[in-house]
Amino acid sequence: MKSFFSFFKYLFTITFILIILFINFKLLFTPGLNNSEKLFESAHKQLNFLETQVHEKHIAEQMQYIYPEGYVFANVLYGLSWTEIAKKSDPDSILFFHAQQEANYALARLQSDSAKTIFDKQQQPEYGIFIAVGKIICWEK
Repeated sequence: MKSFFSFFKYLFTITFILIILFINFKLLFTPGLNNSEKLFESAHKQLNFLETQVHEKHIAEQMQYIYPEGYVFANVLYGLSWTEIAKKSDPDSILFFHAQQEANYALARLQSDSAKTIFDKQQQPEYGIFIAVGKIICWEK
């Protein structure tokens, strides 16, 4: 009887180790991560989903309730992601034009009063570092 339990203990241990190895292998060697076309396609699909979230469900405003810079952070990431899509697209394509529109939409939201009201005007620099850096990088060149 003791050998019976010992056998199942070893069988369970080996099975558990194999499952852990399989999970680690899948995490480390996921096909497509080195394939830039698949990454581009995946990013484009995710941004198409986020577009609805940004325009209709106001995800940036929802992020503001989660943490203090949520509105600005969400719009920055959204705009920069579309900028990367535009950089990798054919300049004559509809996708390039659409990516530019979405990046400009995010930039307009960053320049809006909604983005500034989150921060105190009395801060040094005015409205805080997030708005100051945004001005330098995006719209006051």
